[in-house]
Amino acid sequence: MKKVDGAFVRKLIRTIISVIMLGYIFYGAEQITYAFMENSTPDVHITINEDGGITYNGNIFGTDLWYPGKEESGIIRITNQFKQVDINSFGLNVLLNGFKEGYDRDFVYESLLKNMKLSVVKGKLFVFDETLVDNKTFSELLWDKNDDSSTRFALNESGLAILPKNESLDLRYNLYMDDQSGEELESITAAVDFLINIGDRLE
Repeated sequence: MKKVDGAFVRKLIRTIISVIMLGYIFYGAEQITYAFMENSTPDVHITINEDGGITYNGNIFGTDLWYPGKEESGIIRITNQFKQVDINSFGLNVLLNGFKEGYDRDFVYESLLKNMKLSVVKGKLFVFDETLVDNKTFSELLWDKNDDSSTRFALNESGLAILPKNESLDLRYNLYMDDQSGEELESITAAVDFLINIGDRLE
């Protein structure tokens, strides 16, 4: 019978123990990170209410003045109090509030839609690695809630966000104003609602 190499066995045992310890460390860090994210304040909070209605709080555009080349990131939290749903498309409602004197409001608004770009990434914990919206202009995402034929960004099957009842989903967003845009977009303010469309999830 072939003799077992004792050094090899000890090395194998050490390797197994190391893998187990790393697993515990990762799991602990994951739980701590999850707790931190659940308790942190998002920039935008969307609630799917118990009756299926949706409440929006926050403005992804923020309150600071914008200008060409400016970039901002933040967190959108979606909390579901309804039932398990699919979040199957996104859209934006854009209201121009303030802009420089001497420019036509419609011209500034159209320039804003063309030159503002949005990316949205879904992930787990603080590792956001699944891109849902990739550098789309506001004009590509503009959505009239009262008009089903209006533009909105539909997610494909792999990008669907499944959200069970009484759970939350965090999305990281990034906004960028094209640095090649004109002076009409200097020092503007706007209210930008991030809208979601939900569908029933078959159990």
